[in-house]
Amino acid sequence: MKKNILILAVLIFVIQGISAQEVVKPPKPSEADVLSEPGFFRSTLLNEEAYLKQLSATMRAHLEKIKKVDERKYIELLNEARFSTRSFPGFFGKKHHGDRNAILELEIQSHALAAEYNLGKKNKESIKTELTKTLGKLFELKEKERTETLKELEKEIAELRKSIKIRKQNKNEIIRRRIMDILGERDYFNWD
Repeated sequence: MKKNILILAVLIFVIQGISAQEVVKPPKPSEADVLSEPGFFRSTLLNEEAYLKQLSATMRAHLEKIKKVDERKYIELLNEARFSTRSFPGFFGKKHHGDRNAILELEIQSHALAAEYNLGKKNKESIKTELTKTLGKLFELKEKERTETLKELEKEIAELRKSIKIRKQNKNEIIRRRIMDILGERDYFNWD
């Protein structure tokens, strides 16, 4: 009987120990995490000043206007500016890089004008007129970029068509070489 009571007491002690474990709650997200979108640029606010210093005075002024009205849009555009100030030789051509910077500047300028409009600081009609001009320039640059992308894709398609035609004509030889490769057989027709 004492043995059963002792076993029961140990079981109660063990069960209470298991259920009394502390539940760990995840930490609350910081302001930077709340304001920035999930993904690659989560540390925007940590180096905000460093990124702003890389931009022209005009772009910094535009971004400050945007920040007053829409902090989320400010962070999005700051991240975009952060990416565009880096150079990736071989990945983008110099001309493409210049167009991307111009597009970004016009994008920031248009959002700054919208912020100015929403703050009601100046004549709203003159702001709308300036916004229309800015968006017209932005549209032209984006269409030019799309046209260039289309030309590049057409070149790639032509090259793929040529490759497919040649591969169809040489199907048997391609299969023969692949069989030899998979089976580890030597091809005595190699150059070396």
